[in-house]
Amino acid sequence: MNFYNFTGGMVNRKSPYLMKTDELIQLRNFDIEGGGLTIRKGTKKLYGPYDKPVDSIHKALSAKGHEILFIKTGETAQMVVGGVACNGSLLCTTFQVLPVTNGFAYLVGGIGRQMIPVYRRCDEYVKMTYQWEGALVIEKLPDDYTTDGEFPADLYEKNIWDTQTDSLYYAVAHTTATKENIQNLLQTNAFVRIGGRGDVLHMQFGEQNEYVLNLKTGYCGSSFFTVWVENNFLNLFPDVPTMSDTAKWACACPYFVWHPASMRYFAAGHPDNPTALYVSEPNEWYNFSSYNVLYPHLHLGGITGLLVVEKSVVVCYEHGWSHYVGADPMVDGQWSLLSAPDGTNYGKTICLTPGSVSFFTRGELLSFSSSMLTVQMLYSPSSSLYKFLSKEKLSLPTSPEKAFAYYKDGNYYLALDNVLYVYHVSLGAFTCYDGFSCSCITEDYQGRILMGNKNCVVCFDSSLSTDYNPVTEENEPISYEAKFPVLGAVSENELARCSEVVVKHCGGGEGLRCTVKLTSERGHCEGSLIPSNHLQYGISPWNRRYYSSHFSETVFPWRVSGNMFCLEISGGTAPGDTVPFSVLNIYLELKKERNKL
Repeated sequence: MNFYNFTGGMVNRKSPYLMKTDELIQLRNFDIEGGGLTIRKGTKKLYGPYDKPVDSIHKALSAKGHEILFIKTGETAQMVVGGVACNGSLLCTTFQVLPVTNGFAYLVGGIGRQMIPVYRRCDEYVKMTYQWEGALVIEKLPDDYTTDGEFPADLYEKNIWDTQTDSLYYAVAHTTATKENIQNLLQTNAFVRIGGRGDVLHMQFGEQNEYVLNLKTGYCGSSFFTVWVENNFLNLFPDVPTMSDTAKWACACPYFVWHPASMRYFAAGHPDNPTALYVSEPNEWYNFSSYNVLYPHLHLGGITGLLVVEKSVVVCYEHGWSHYVGADPMVDGQWSLLSAPDGTNYGKTICLTPGSVSFFTRGELLSFSSSMLTVQMLYSPSSSLYKFLSKEKLSLPTSPEKAFAYYKDGNYYLALDNVLYVYHVSLGAFTCYDGFSCSCITEDYQGRILMGNKNCVVCFDSSLSTDYNPVTEENEPISYEAKFPVLGAVSENELARCSEVVVKHCGGGEGLRCTVKLTSERGHCEGSLIPSNHLQYGISPWNRRYYSSHFSETVFPWRVSGNMFCLEISGGTAPGDTVPFSVLNIYLELKKERNKL
């Protein structure tokens, strides 16, 4: 009997007799790729460690489109610009980023702040006329000269990076430097220190003339500029006055979205007024009036989430869903109930998935089609529009303390109390990740999944087979497990005998630590996979390109009899693994015996 397809994923609710041949009882730290099983990517540290655990990660864009991350820990938030962790922090109890027309704004409690333009050094010039104000983040560029490298004949108007102090200097005079005298030269008037890595330079300009600031050098010789290192980021974000007390309530809401059709901001979820939906004036996130407070469908309980789907704002309640039909809810909008019988108290699990909205509630992962917004049904929704994705498949916690989710590239990542369940939308299958403490999930502008892991921010890396441990600050092996029944050998009242088990696998190297175990009600056998000595170049069967891939085949001459067989693969990675370990194919030679049970 040949087992080559595991696309059914983890299904631990059914009786083994009711499972399909592509379903597994347990699937932990494995990914389903091309019908085989591959150990999931390892994790590496990106930012940290911080004094307190990471609470949340927020994304923003500057006025010129530079990527900015805010990492909130406790009552502070650190700004990361283009992968450079800025020195200093922002004091805040709650934090939320809003996209606005000229960059972004953020909310701290009931106070809103607008961004002063933030630039990285990779941009060449900024023209300044009349009143101008901005901030420059110091980072090391590839074309910066370093004190431990080679120098040109003349360093005039060149950047030099001091590797000893991790600081940037700019040459304002014609200078010839060598490795022996560069440290002394940096202390003379021929060089100007711009700042250290991660410093934020606050710049102001107030003359009625046009000047050009070279952002690549971070230096301008004009005396009209005031430049200083900013350690308190509040000075980079001036207050934006709110128009009313209603606006202050709206700015303190945990759910805040922008609706492009009406150009209005929607806010909800205030703990003192959970049933209220606040609507702003068009494109004015700070302007909410008391006339624009709506209370749709009070019988469904408090509002627990907001989401923009196509042209509608979808409102999630404790006991249901609603949305409005029309271009503008304050002009021609008509609020309508969705025939989705379940709401949720976990608003952070609501994600827009392909053609649908997915969310977690009461121990189930559910999904409804976005066509519900246009097709109104008189009775209960059809199975094609409303689905229980985890029903009869996976046993999820019914009342987790923490629950949040993120969708990317066909995978719905659902974190429940530090265990990460991955639902593959195209396969309709589950896998499970563990081994790290996940407090938040998002994606940076390079497409990497970012996770809060205790006091650090980590990301998945396909080149790693280990997980970063923020407690020990070391890389630890990844333990994995896959367990599934062997189906279709005999009927319920017959016996079969196994004479051979063959496992085809790839990778793992000489440090491969993988155990294969075959169990029946009459006995069991187990053994270890043999590391591969075969080398093959090219593209692997699951469409991943490797410079070198190790394929191997391990034969187990086992003799096990029984009616119900279960095969288990478990082990851990080795720190030196460079090629991910994969199980490609499993072959069991089973023959029916004459005797009956």
